[in-house]
Amino acid sequence: MITKQGTAARAAWALPLLRVAPGQVTQLTVQSESIIYFELHWLDKNYVCPGDGCPSCCESLARMKGYFIALVHVGDRSTSCLVEAPPSSIQRLLDQIAMEQGVLKPGLQLTVHRRAKNRSVSFDLGDEGGRVIDQLTPDHRTLSATAVLFGLPLPRREETTDEYVLRAEPVARNLLLMATKLGR
Repeated sequence: MITKQGTAARAAWALPLLRVAPGQVTQLTVQSESIIYFELHWLDKNYVCPGDGCPSCCESLARMKGYFIALVHVGDRSTSCLVEAPPSSIQRLLDQIAMEQGVLKPGLQLTVHRRAKNRSVSFDLGDEGGRVIDQLTPDHRTLSATAVLFGLPLPRREETTDEYVLRAEPVARNLLLMATKLGR
């Protein structure tokens, strides 16, 4: 049955979203080669802004968030998760990496923390050489995990990120319209 296959495929890409509480410090190992950014509207949950002609842009500004996959280390256990951060936090991380003449790549170890509830997360650069688990290209994994998070169609293996965004925009627009009509 097509529905079951689609559900199973989506479940295979589902990852928990890393939430860092104030005062919490978490060790993680990057699994992505790049950051994937989405503009979001908050209704009862986050919805991806479809861009031109967005029904929610008239009422509220969209905010940008960046996503990448990481292994979160708790004791001797590691769990894959999707890391969400504002562009300012990600840019500070990328600046730290550039100062070390490096690039964001799988295996890079980071410490993530949040000082207070109203502050964004901060990243501290660690060593390279962390464990890497790779089933597909890291960008495809990140795009698939964010698609599941926001209820968008899964990317195709041969699609570039730009091609995927063009294909997913109508779905994002419809999800936002339905949420607006339901009064969320």
